[in-house]
Amino acid sequence: MANTQLLPPVLSYPTEGATVEKLELKGTGVAGAVIQLQSNFTQQGTWHDVGTVEQDGTFSIYLSRSFYLVPKNAEIKVRQKTWWPDETSEPTEIISFEKLLERPVFTKPTAGGSLPLLDQTIKGTGHHAQTRVDIELTRVSPLPTATYKTNVDPDGAGGWEAKPGWALLPGAYKMKAMQTYWHFDGVEHKSNWTDDMALTVA
Repeated sequence: MANTQLLPPVLSYPTEGATVEKLELKGTGVAGAVIQLQSNFTQQGTWHDVGTVEQDGTFSIYLSRSFYLVPKNAEIKVRQKTWWPDETSEPTEIISFEKLLERPVFTKPTAGGSLPLLDQTIKGTGHHAQTRVDIELTRVSPLPTATYKTNVDPDGAGGWEAKPGWALLPGAYKMKAMQTYWHFDGVEHKSNWTDDMALTVA
């Protein structure tokens, strides 16, 4: 690489040996510089523009493209590029960490919402392939309490819809979900459960 006076950015997250669900890059650099990423999520040796350093010299970049969502033992390094002057820094040292499978997300109902008695459809998003989402609903009132389970496979875009295999009775419930992804090499990855979400069936 040509001589440059531009220093590498400082990557504060993720840290070496960390375990992360959402792949987000945090650190500091030169205001306006482009942050470039090289990782084992993509073709070896390829640099990708992933975001820009804010005017206060910080960056926080969530990597949402599908190939960054795959759970794996990850390795990344970053560098920064400015256009005036036209310089590219040396990369940071390689950071190794464990990327976990993200938790599924409920889109209907949302926290504190309700399921109508006549249409108890639960919707959400999850991993996009070879995945099963497990859902648990627990009635907390009126007594007695009861737990109901169901599961669904997301479509190719990660969306899913599920209905309990029975009609839920009116009352207050809490709901949570997790997902399991089977990689093509046969390795099974499980997400953590989501936090309990309160809802009402009425």
